[in-house]
Amino acid sequence: MGHQFGPTGQEESTGTHVQLHHKPWDIIVKYPTSSNASELSWWQDVGSLLGRLLQTTRYSIPQQYEYLLFARNHIIPSLGPYPQRWPSVMTYTDLPIEMSVNFQDNQASTVRVGIEPICELAGTTGDRFDQVATEQLVARISALGPGMGVFDRGLYRHFVGDFGISEADTTKLSQEEFGPNSVQSMYNIGFDFKDTGVATKGYVFLRLKERASGIPMRRLLSESLGRLDAMAGRGDGEAVRQIVEYMEEGGGFNEYTYLAWDFVDASKSRVKVYGVHGDLRLEKAEEVWTMGGRLRGPATLRGLELVRRLWGLLKGDKLAGSQPEQGLKTGILMWNYEIRPGCDMPVPKLYFPLLGRNDMFVAKTLAQFFQSLGWTEQARTYVDNVQYMFSDEKLDQSSRFHAWVSLAYTDKAGVYVSVYYHSSLA
Repeated sequence: MGHQFGPTGQEESTGTHVQLHHKPWDIIVKYPTSSNASELSWWQDVGSLLGRLLQTTRYSIPQQYEYLLFARNHIIPSLGPYPQRWPSVMTYTDLPIEMSVNFQDNQASTVRVGIEPICELAGTTGDRFDQVATEQLVARISALGPGMGVFDRGLYRHFVGDFGISEADTTKLSQEEFGPNSVQSMYNIGFDFKDTGVATKGYVFLRLKERASGIPMRRLLSESLGRLDAMAGRGDGEAVRQIVEYMEEGGGFNEYTYLAWDFVDASKSRVKVYGVHGDLRLEKAEEVWTMGGRLRGPATLRGLELVRRLWGLLKGDKLAGSQPEQGLKTGILMWNYEIRPGCDMPVPKLYFPLLGRNDMFVAKTLAQFFQSLGWTEQARTYVDNVQYMFSDEKLDQSSRFHAWVSLAYTDKAGVYVSVYYHSSLA
């Protein structure tokens, strides 16, 4: 299996903290392409961490350079002023960037980077809800042309049209109060670094449009996805109906509800509806996974067994009930339902919050879970690789580097696990 989660860059590895000879990020930083002080500072904070993720997932040296240069030239300029002024809604620590690694049965491990694009205007009267930077980034990526691979902006335009905040909306919302936990952001962009190139995903939050329009979120979502089905012939109306019904029933429509799509043709793209909830009981997780009993197939039940297994392993952290480190928010349960064209039943994915859990415990627990799946190499190397990624930190004394672990299961693809990390060395 390519890109297994293990040290690379030399033929033999010895010792727990493997010193790798090839460090492309150190070379790239010697030749800055910009005199922008914010970009240089962001790169210093995140460049080496991304480089180590690419190493430990065994990307080839050319691939490491390719994706580090992509990040340096397109992701870093979209992180905004440094020090950060606009608090991002996408992470526990308000950072506008989150890196993750996806592990999958018999597939290469994949490094992904999600960001909230930010620019100097964010939060000002010219861009009250941080929409300008996303439009700029999408235009830049599109301008890369065929070298970028597939990059279709049709769904982006559709969802911006349905959920974007107009000048009239901004005027109306300026008269409302926003609390410290209110969503004031609109878009995130995600990049998957695959063997075939960069795959791009978009995300949009729904709450601001609900506040501005006065139309319930359930209706906004149903009508937007209904128009999309009519436009692209997706044949996913039954899946949408069930998701909207359960999200309403299960408390999934709230401040943090959002949806996602792929930058591919609308007739082929996945669409994901995300929900969050403050109920961290296993019973709630089981309800979410089965969509209140609506999902009952063999794949759902097999996945439910894995949910219970991972939940039980994580329950062993005696530090999990302690207070999070200073500046971190309270943990929540998160999930998404993936809608695929032509499919009547959505696919659930559950996100287990790791906030406040001891990082060494989490690393060892994930290694144990990987072993239970038969992922021997990932189980053997995971703890050492996390320590290598955060080499200046003591994992047994920290509780902030693991943010989430997500789990999905289908008969076709098998087990699908992603681990999300605090993505700055500052």
